[in-house]
Amino acid sequence: MKANHLERATLERLLARDLDEVATQQALTHLASCDRCWDRAVSLAPGAAVQLENWLWGGDFVTPAPIEVGAYSEILARTKVVLSACASRLTAEKNLARTCLAELDGLDFDQRLDLVQQDPRFHSRIVAQGLLERCRGQWAQDPAEAESLTHLALAVVDRLDATAIGAPALNDLRAQCWAYNANCRRVQSDFRSAERSVEASRFFLERGSGDPLLLAEMLDLLASFRRDQQQYNEALELLNQAAAAYAEAGDRHLVGRALVKKTSILADMGQPEKSITLLERAIPMIDTAREPRLSVNIHHQLILYLHQASRDHEALALLPKAIAVVEKTGNRLDRVRLSGVEGLIAASLGQFDKAEQALLAAREGFIREGIGYDAALVSLDLAALFLRQSRTAETRRLALEILPIFQSRDIHREAMAALMIFRSAAELEAASLSMVEDIAGFLKRARRNPSLHYEPQVA
Repeated sequence: MKANHLERATLERLLARDLDEVATQQALTHLASCDRCWDRAVSLAPGAAVQLENWLWGGDFVTPAPIEVGAYSEILARTKVVLSACASRLTAEKNLARTCLAELDGLDFDQRLDLVQQDPRFHSRIVAQGLLERCRGQWAQDPAEAESLTHLALAVVDRLDATAIGAPALNDLRAQCWAYNANCRRVQSDFRSAERSVEASRFFLERGSGDPLLLAEMLDLLASFRRDQQQYNEALELLNQAAAAYAEAGDRHLVGRALVKKTSILADMGQPEKSITLLERAIPMIDTAREPRLSVNIHHQLILYLHQASRDHEALALLPKAIAVVEKTGNRLDRVRLSGVEGLIAASLGQFDKAEQALLAAREGFIREGIGYDAALVSLDLAALFLRQSRTAETRRLALEILPIFQSRDIHREAMAALMIFRSAAELEAASLSMVEDIAGFLKRARRNPSLHYEPQVA
């Protein structure tokens, strides 16, 4: 290894099957998460990419020694009895947990908290895990509700028997609760509280069982936090570590998902071509049956990156398939977002009427869904389209509509100030394309960091 990368000689020996088993496993694990070494390895020989994929996920590099089942028949028989009893007990616990979780529906937070604290039926690891699973399913749509679920899960964990479960396993659960709590607060842009939750998660993780998949999930969530803080290099490194842990556990899908997250960070860094290359590598790893919505995100991201890389004809060609995927697997909001990208592509290709139609549909969709921030961004895309056509009157009308629509929605103070500057300039017919692009760029940066202050560009 040199500078945390594999040397050329090591890569050549790997492809030639000239490394021992330990060195081979180390090299393959590194390649699963290191884009630079992967690109170097696949360039060394024709078909190297397919060969490495087969070794990584097909498991055909080393043939395991056969097991003589007959020699262990008595042990296997006893083990079968024990496992059967454990399975029956686990099924009963899962059924009870489902009943308990259903009882929480329709109650306010205080009622739910009182129930999980006072009723011994709720004091099980499966109930805590069920609450965290619900949290994960809701933090994108309703982060405040998701955060409340983490507090309920912590209340359950605090009442578990450490002697029966074991302190390391209990600390694993606490680490997961606080990591999920941090992510919910991140989604709500409460970065100060999120940082405290991250520290709590780290504290318990260091005292946990060392479960590599749990560690990978924590790194994955922390990477999202660092991305929102625009600490892009650290976010990428965290995802590299997460991908390596997923690869070591043999979970190809989770490695692919980590790579997909890396593409978003690279796009934020203004590197859409790298995002496209990495996304194309990740796509074959993704099990869409396991995570159907990820297919929607991948199609949307690929089209967006192609547009950002000025490859609009390629993006346009992929739109019909993306629309089909959204209609099959996505939701109403996914189609609204795709309309916004469709409008940007059409505008870049000079198809102004089509662009206006798509952007108006996206704007109305975001307003209907109550997502003011995205509606403001699409409004600025529309303003840019109008200014490119010297349609100052329509730009002025659009600017006058923005504040009344968004003042009661999720636009924070600095973003509102930037929109007010745009409106004032449009009223004087002094709004320019560069001003609109500057304000749109600020809104995108400030979305994850509302504390940013807007400084108008100097003419």
